[in-house]
Amino acid sequence: MKSCQRADGSIRGAGPCHGPRRPNLSQCSPESRACRPTPVRSGNGWLSDNKQSNKTSLPWAFRGSSVLACCKSSSSSPTTQTEQFVGLEPHLEEIAAEAEQELYSEGLVESEDLEGLELLSTDEDGDNITVEGGDSGPAAYPLEESDSETYEQSRESQELEKLIAEGGESLSVESVGRIFPYPLDDFQQEALQKLLDGMSVVVCAPTGAGKTAIAEAAAAATLARGLRVVYTTPLKALSNQKLLEMRARFGHVRCGLQTGDTSLNTEADIVIMTTEILRNIMYRTAEVEDAAEEAEASNGQQAQEAESSAAETPQAEREGESGSSDHPDSDIIDLDGTSIDLSTSGSTNTREARLGDVGLIVLDEVHYLGDPHRGSVWEEAIINCPRHIQLLCMSATVQNPDDLGGWISKEHQACETISTYFRPVPLHWYYSYTAPPPKGVQLVDLMTKDKEALNPKLATKAALLEEARYMLQRSVGGRRSKSAAAWEESITPIVAGDKFLQKKMMAKRVPNIETLVQILGKKKLLPVIWFILSRKDCDLATVKAGSGAYSLTTESEQAAIKHEVDLLTEDQPEAIRSKLLPALMKGVASHHAGHLPGWKSLVERLFQRNLLKVVFATGTLAAGINMPARTTVISALGRMTDDGPQLMPHNELLQMAGRAGRRGFDTAGYCVVLQTRFEGAEEAWRIISNGPEPLVSQFNVSYGLVLNLLSIYTLDQARNFCNKSFGAYLRREGNTRRAAEMADLEAEIERLKAEYQASPAAQSQKASGQVKASRERLRVLRERVNQKRNADAQAMLEHTGIPRKVILEIRLSSNKPPLRLPSIIVSRAGDELFGLEASLSLQDLESPYYYALSADNRLLRVHVMHVAGVLEGPEGEIDPQDAAKIDAAVQRVRPVEWANMSPTNFTAQTTGGNNSTAVVALQLLSAQANWKMLQVDPELAAQVVAAKESVRQAVAAANDHQKEKEREARGTKGSTQSKDLLFKIKRLSKQADKLRAGIRATEENTWRSFTDVVEVLITMGALEANTLRVLPLGLVARNIQGNNELWLALVLTHQAVFGLTGPELAGLLGAILTGEVLKRPSVNWVAYPASPKVVEVVDALEEQRCLMAELQSDAGLGSWNDSLLLDLRFAGIVEAWAAGATWAQIMADSSLDDGDVARLLVRTIDLLKQMTYNSTLLPHLREAAMLALRSMDRKPITDPMSVA
Repeated sequence: MKSCQRADGSIRGAGPCHGPRRPNLSQCSPESRACRPTPVRSGNGWLSDNKQSNKTSLPWAFRGSSVLACCKSSSSSPTTQTEQFVGLEPHLEEIAAEAEQELYSEGLVESEDLEGLELLSTDEDGDNITVEGGDSGPAAYPLEESDSETYEQSRESQELEKLIAEGGESLSVESVGRIFPYPLDDFQQEALQKLLDGMSVVVCAPTGAGKTAIAEAAAAATLARGLRVVYTTPLKALSNQKLLEMRARFGHVRCGLQTGDTSLNTEADIVIMTTEILRNIMYRTAEVEDAAEEAEASNGQQAQEAESSAAETPQAEREGESGSSDHPDSDIIDLDGTSIDLSTSGSTNTREARLGDVGLIVLDEVHYLGDPHRGSVWEEAIINCPRHIQLLCMSATVQNPDDLGGWISKEHQACETISTYFRPVPLHWYYSYTAPPPKGVQLVDLMTKDKEALNPKLATKAALLEEARYMLQRSVGGRRSKSAAAWEESITPIVAGDKFLQKKMMAKRVPNIETLVQILGKKKLLPVIWFILSRKDCDLATVKAGSGAYSLTTESEQAAIKHEVDLLTEDQPEAIRSKLLPALMKGVASHHAGHLPGWKSLVERLFQRNLLKVVFATGTLAAGINMPARTTVISALGRMTDDGPQLMPHNELLQMAGRAGRRGFDTAGYCVVLQTRFEGAEEAWRIISNGPEPLVSQFNVSYGLVLNLLSIYTLDQARNFCNKSFGAYLRREGNTRRAAEMADLEAEIERLKAEYQASPAAQSQKASGQVKASRERLRVLRERVNQKRNADAQAMLEHTGIPRKVILEIRLSSNKPPLRLPSIIVSRAGDELFGLEASLSLQDLESPYYYALSADNRLLRVHVMHVAGVLEGPEGEIDPQDAAKIDAAVQRVRPVEWANMSPTNFTAQTTGGNNSTAVVALQLLSAQANWKMLQVDPELAAQVVAAKESVRQAVAAANDHQKEKEREARGTKGSTQSKDLLFKIKRLSKQADKLRAGIRATEENTWRSFTDVVEVLITMGALEANTLRVLPLGLVARNIQGNNELWLALVLTHQAVFGLTGPELAGLLGAILTGEVLKRPSVNWVAYPASPKVVEVVDALEEQRCLMAELQSDAGLGSWNDSLLLDLRFAGIVEAWAAGATWAQIMADSSLDDGDVARLLVRTIDLLKQMTYNSTLLPHLREAAMLALRSMDRKPITDPMSVA
């Protein structure tokens, strides 16, 4: 304990406190809201305009740089705490900064003390404050002097303060819009009006259209009504950035942050958080009411027991027991690090009551609802949201925003959907390729002027002709003669269908990176974000683009870049990528997950300050922080998926392209699509013209979802919850509309098909289909003939018996008649096929094979299909001794000695006979021609002849139609019309298929998966079988976030884990999380082996892991088994970092990228943080997690320049 009071009574230091909350203005009278003082600037900092603030009499506190409002005025005037609080928020942050400096300068505390400030206590009068040491929290951005002045002096901030002070009585679009320096667009005004009318709103608009302005306007209106705002984002990085943006608009004190890493000013008017945090709050607050009732009942029962036993218990014993308990905090539960006192909460801590002062929840990037891995979180948050809270859902362009709005209207409250394709900064599409010399790299419009079609110069046929023309000109020395013109005309149809030439041409037309960068610079299209698929290619492109003699930066810009690099070098030398520094100084950088956070933050800051001109980035940047550019470049349109290479979805392309165009800086944004070896302009146009994909429900059952629902609902209520999902809505209401749309599309498709059928192209296509069908009929008939013949041959052999003299008919060549060989069949062959199974049909495999001896002394192994006749009677019989000689010879043949009689015939194999069989073969030469030959069924034979004639006629008709089609092709108009019709049919068919697939996708039986998961939880001991009560293992699982919550809970509650030290625990978690972080199999090596204790724990977990894998497979959840994999290769590197190894040490002993190691360590840190907050875990395990956390959460994997 250290006293922080000066001799004169003024304050010298501080720590955080949890004082009275900000008053709920909705409970204040209009007069009190109107009298709220407006802060003004003075020499001593922020003061209210109706009283001077004496900072020496203010007991205030801070955690890091986050100030919590717990002030009590020392004024002699009798005022309430609420009145004392009003008007003080704006100057708390600056006072904290001044006092922190005083603590340093006067030597009252050391830096370690300040970093560990945890608790603040005040005496009864509020004059003395003491600071207790604790764990340091994450750093945050302090309130800078310039930020304060800018906020206070701007007209917009004055309008905002005026709006909030006047309250929500006379709010209008016009009054709220005054907080912006520009007029709101029509769709923004429409959305704001609906929100002011009390409705929820779904806004669907392109990236950069101005959705954030709607959120800020709605937030201002909500604050004016005396209510709070929750603003959610899908990513921590976006939450950090959104905090800075909201601070710039609303001031520091009004904004807070709550993510998995950081909690800053969480009782503020506007709290930014990740959607998972909001979802957890929804579940936990609903659970508190039940917990409060149980605590109240338990307290009542304990009170009765205490009264009944008071007379029997000695006073001294009662006094001794009063100071201790097995559960001293039994009336306090911990919800994601936030303590709620059940002894005082009563029934007021329901979800509605705890969130009663929240008037608006903003769900930014709500299209993440369609994310296969995280989409369920958005649905759960919306379903659980109290109905008094308005929702503002902001989405990028999707196909079906009305479905989302309709679902919210049904399950939450009235909701209006507002969609627009408007972009304040219009997007212009370019295409870049390398044309034949002397043109070189070209940058041309991708579309026609009306944006209704692909630029005809970029069609594949046009590109091929351009290449062919160039080759022709080279061959004739650049002269265009009459013969050359004739050659070009004749080569056109050949070139158009030459796939090999297309591939060769596409490879030659890939543009050079350095040349294109220079072109973009000359056309003033910088800065640019250049999207590349792989991290390695990003870095290679950066080095390549920065290796030239030219520089994109001025001397002053290079000086600014060097200053930032020097600061990062001093703070985090490990984060510097020395190979990329030369390019960085020239204004070129790369940004991807393989870099450390410090380097990525450096690139982001430099780009936002316009010091970098080109950033090569992976696609993850498209969904990351706000880094708008003037131009975006798409280097490839293909993606490798589980189903093979696929073109990227329209939504993904538009998400990246939408980064182009900075509002307030650019009059247009530009997206450049590059020619690649595999995709060209036609593929780009196909993606763009297909339009956005629909938003599909990803409501997935998980262990966490089941445990959360059964913690607060009965089984029937949980089923009702699942039936409220977006997918269930699509099955009911959305599919009805989809079915109608699909019927209209199919009717239009049929009309277009009828029109297309009359064209020569369609007739030719139809004739080709008839040829194919007639050939198929002929094939089926021939197969029937063969089957009948095989059956007859087998029956004949069974009738005459073997050994027997036979005639074998074997075709050695397709253009020659079959060879007829007199032979002796001696026995039926065994089941061995000598590896020929893959070459034989099912019919061949089912029919028998025989061993035989031919007249030319060859041993044969033949299929029954080759038996053409037999020699009946005594003449066809074979002496048993001769048959034995042939059998003995066959038995001596090794499998490798059998050879096919022809390269294409796999049903007749041969090898040489021996001297004994040669004597037997002589008998075949004296055989009389009294052979009984197999006869072909006359009816089948006639059908075969007819089928052959049908094929001949179909081929002739197809040739005639093909000639007509070629004549039409020479007359361009008719050919173009046919192609346009075909294109429309294909496009509409794809739309219909999408609608049909969307309907099928929503028909998944979610409830069956739910009950399957319940069975697994019961078997593993997380749920009670009869009551479905959540057992201790389930409590641990529902308080852990991960890919497989039950597996993580099983690991953390296993007895073998309890003896691990902090570093060993971290190493174990690293082994568990490796598969989650490094999703693809890798051959990376790490020099640090896992410690023996970690290996022992992994061995001890094997039995439960196998049981869980078996249960999941039986329940149809086999894909979840991937999360059960443990990779001990990387346990050692995590353990080494937790034990204090330096970054240089662990990277020198590993082949992993910096970013991969950082992500593994950060994910381990995240799980350790969850363990420290999880009150259901044993105390010593939480202590080990805290020790590991303290040693691991350090630079360079933590970025000190970010908020969270």
